[in-house]
Amino acid sequence: MTGISLGSGLSITGPTNIYTPNGNLQIGSGALASLTTGTGNYAIGVSALGALTTASNYIAIGDHALESVVSSVTLGASIGIGRYAGSKDTGGGGNIYIGDQAGLNVTGTEGTYIGRQTGWNITTGNFNVAMGHNSLSAATNASANTAIGQNTMCYAATSSSNNTFLGASAGKFANTAYNYTIGIGPSALSYQAVV
Repeated sequence: MTGISLGSGLSITGPTNIYTPNGNLQIGSGALASLTTGTGNYAIGVSALGALTTASNYIAIGDHALESVVSSVTLGASIGIGRYAGSKDTGGGGNIYIGDQAGLNVTGTEGTYIGRQTGWNITTGNFNVAMGHNSLSAATNASANTAIGQNTMCYAATSSSNNTFLGASAGKFANTAYNYTIGIGPSALSYQAVV
């Protein structure tokens, strides 16, 4: 990278470096390591945005946050705050991850995952909102769901889509029949089959 650095090659206790080339901020070993073009990226933590090559306006705070994003898409940049937040997102775009391992495997687009391990296993799902520890964490192909509360939709079937569950453990064991379903309250529709 070229540009301005704080203290020209400044090294703080070993391999942790601080750089601000081209309006980017890099703090941590391997942070923004692959960037060739792009501005306004902020990477703080080991390998944060480490694979990013040509993109702008991404924010990654935490070790391995957004570490697999390669380049920008037309949907806009993503934000990852927390250890391994959005770690395997390769550039789906428009995602927000806040919390330890939030959206760890997500490669879909325009999702919001707030809380430890929210949306943890989602790979190709899009347009999800998951808030609360472990919410919407097992489904891999779920899209357009709103899951708010601890363990809400946490064991939802692979392709559960277009659902709204509010309350701790609401829709916890949602099966494939849970599409276009609303459940409100603690454990709403958690243990019974939908007919």
